[in-house]
Amino acid sequence: MQHKDNKKYPQFPFIIIYYDVIKELGLADFESYILLYYLMKSSKGNEIGKINMSKIEEKLYFTITRKTLHRKLQILIKQHHIIEDEKGRYRLNADTESKFTTSGYFLIVYFEFMLAYKIRLKKYLLLYLTYSLFRRSKNNNGFFNEETFCYYLHIKKSMLFKHKKDLIDRDFIIKQSGTQYKISSDIYEDFEKLKTEYKIESEQNMDYKKNWVKGG
Repeated sequence: MQHKDNKKYPQFPFIIIYYDVIKELGLADFESYILLYYLMKSSKGNEIGKINMSKIEEKLYFTITRKTLHRKLQILIKQHHIIEDEKGRYRLNADTESKFTTSGYFLIVYFEFMLAYKIRLKKYLLLYLTYSLFRRSKNNNGFFNEETFCYYLHIKKSMLFKHKKDLIDRDFIIKQSGTQYKISSDIYEDFEKLKTEYKIESEQNMDYKKNWVKGG
């Protein structure tokens, strides 16, 4: 995987999406979570400052389009997670920030991976969840349980099939005999290297034995 372009390298090379936070804050999707997390981490105190969608799009490695970011921002404002004052300045709702806890089931978004492989967020999340599930079986093989994938990715079956087909066409996921699939060795190794590089296991103190998605 080719990455580490220091001129484009994001301020936050990865974001961990916790399902409990999404549920607690009533967020509609993963894009809203990522945008809110970025604004929270890049703000000074609760003051966000001027929101420049072009800059945010660049910092998030073009994983979300500017149009989508603007739409999600308006939703976050309506939900009072972000508050706009009479002078047009933005700040985070302190109660919102306090609910960003680091526990429970999660997915990890590695921005450099998405840039290197030119893959958008929802398709990436399907690939990461596949890796997360399949790495617990021998030879990184596994089955696509439709209900499981649709539930954790918040997508319909038709979209699951579409994304899965594209990942298979790109040889990221390899179809085996019958209904079994396998993660390509290159994809698997890149995810493993990123986990080691950022010390996800040790820093997050994850338990890989209890839950197949807990600990990524």
